[in-house]
Amino acid sequence: MIKPPCYLCNSKQIKVLYTISPWLIVRCEKCRFIFVNPKPSNKFLKKYYSKFIVNIFEKNKITLKDSKHTLSILEKFRGARKKLLDIGCGNGTFMLEALKYGWLPVGIDPSSELVNYVKKNTNLIVYRKSIHDYKTNNKCDLITMNQVIEHFTDPISVIRKCKKLLDRLGLLYISTPNISSYVSRIRKSEFDYLIPPEHLSYFNKATLSKLLESEKFKILYIDSWSYPVDFAGLVKYLLGKRHQYNQNTKLISIETNNWEKKLKYIIFDKLICRIFYKLLNVNYGGTNIEILAQKI
Repeated sequence: MIKPPCYLCNSKQIKVLYTISPWLIVRCEKCRFIFVNPKPSNKFLKKYYSKFIVNIFEKNKITLKDSKHTLSILEKFRGARKKLLDIGCGNGTFMLEALKYGWLPVGIDPSSELVNYVKKNTNLIVYRKSIHDYKTNNKCDLITMNQVIEHFTDPISVIRKCKKLLDRLGLLYISTPNISSYVSRIRKSEFDYLIPPEHLSYFNKATLSKLLESEKFKILYIDSWSYPVDFAGLVKYLLGKRHQYNQNTKLISIETNNWEKKLKYIIFDKLICRIFYKLLNVNYGGTNIEILAQKI
């Protein structure tokens, strides 16, 4: 049963797009925002994440590459800014990389496992907090949310809290799965990031820009990006071939004793896809969308 309203505009004009039992993926016909329905309660989500198993190391290579990509963009708009708050800091990979660029990072994450890991293995400053529970008198120059905003049912209040935490003319960087990506439009309900109740809010260029602009942020930069494995998975999907695709590690498994499959893997996945995957990014069609905005 559909239980409106829209997370963003509070409209009750809701259309069902997909069913991923027991959840519905719906679209607001007024603002075009896509989200999970019915909205999970805070009690449900707290229980869900208390049982959520986190592999601290599974995304390290991808996260490190993405961190370098993000920081290369931030440097172009940085100015004299130094104080950084990383929301959903995970295992601290992004923060450690930010240190190399001269940032002074502080991280928050609701996972006790991840926060304890960071405290034990690094000298980073991290707190086991949600964005809504985090309080400080120290304003920051930059807030980053890397693959985080999709986990919330209240993105407006999240953006408003970020604005309160930012200093004058502070920057907000967000990256999130792109619901209008070519992969999403072709694979529809089989899009790898449609995973309720883990992911609850699904953005594209238009809805993410509108959200930030409505909360008095100025858009400085927006783009999309993909991985070679996204192109490989899409081609194989279109060809109707059965393949094993691991979303978390971004690897396609192969039989180590089958040289024919190894050769195909090297030629197609390692060579061809690495050349052509950027085609997915044309016209903001990449698998992930990223945006940098300034508090005004």
